[in-house]
Amino acid sequence: MQHKLTTVACIIKLTTHFMQNHDKLKPMPVQIRENALLARIAAKVLRSPHMAIVMKRTIHLHNTCMKDFMQNRRWVRHELKHIEQFERYGTLRFVSKYLYYSMRHGYWNNPLEVEARAAEYDDSLLEKYQCTEPEHAELS
Repeated sequence: MQHKLTTVACIIKLTTHFMQNHDKLKPMPVQIRENALLARIAAKVLRSPHMAIVMKRTIHLHNTCMKDFMQNRRWVRHELKHIEQFERYGTLRFVSKYLYYSMRHGYWNNPLEVEARAAEYDDSLLEKYQCTEPEHAELS
């Protein structure tokens, strides 16, 4: 009888824990904007034909559509890592660090870019975030 009560208590604790943390298990929404002005400017500055740039929880694309972007899982995970970095540091701190590191180390050796490249094979990012199209397209 004691064993059954222990098992029931354990199930109750697990159920309670799941109910309290249920929202944490849902993928967090991330918006993707095609033909974004911010990404077009970044592409021009970096002299790149295609660009994705993150600002908070939005991935801004230039010269690539959402379908093509989503098929490139390495690129998606790279940008999702930048979203995670935004969450870790906050907007002002992330942008400040990113600009400082880029000026000091260059784009390729920027520690935030190094971390994002290392995350290009991290499937947990795909489970943590859910990419969606915005309700309306951004004007370019």
